[in-house]
Amino acid sequence: MVTKYNYKLSEDLFVAIESEFDGDAIAKKYIETKDKSIFNDFGKNWMKKSLELGNKEEYIDHTYEMIKKVGEKTGQGLFPNSPQRFLEIAYLSVHLMSNVNIHTSNLFELSFKVLKDQCKIYKNLESELPTEELKDLPCKGACIEALKTLFEDFKIAVDLSMPHMMPADGECFFMIKKK
Repeated sequence: MVTKYNYKLSEDLFVAIESEFDGDAIAKKYIETKDKSIFNDFGKNWMKKSLELGNKEEYIDHTYEMIKKVGEKTGQGLFPNSPQRFLEIAYLSVHLMSNVNIHTSNLFELSFKVLKDQCKIYKNLESELPTEELKDLPCKGACIEALKTLFEDFKIAVDLSMPHMMPADGECFFMIKKK
């Protein structure tokens, strides 16, 4: 008998994260308070929850099992594959996207982008804030803190940059280079 493997992440995983980290709610909270620090806390806690749930036995898929095995055998599997899995779990849970737009994914660099029409938080901010206030991209702390938290959890030293930002470029583009 052939063993059947689960290669898909459970929809329950995404729903569990989204129910706690709703992009609409955090955007509304910012609009009411104008406190940018709420995005930092949101990002850090959002990624911690993604890491916690993504490591639960019921949410581990065969692909992640293989990533871990390769990493154990070669010592090379950790970057970018393992962090990329959790990045995808986090972003697919709270944004309006069916896949994460990965630009590069190799032993030295991981980069991805979130397009304007995919970001639930930005869409809410854009509809409520004046253009001048939006230029500063008050929500960027959510993504930056989420990514910092992710790589700190994996104990991987990286340089993180954001060369494109939504207001000017129509996308947020993140570059993560392994040190």
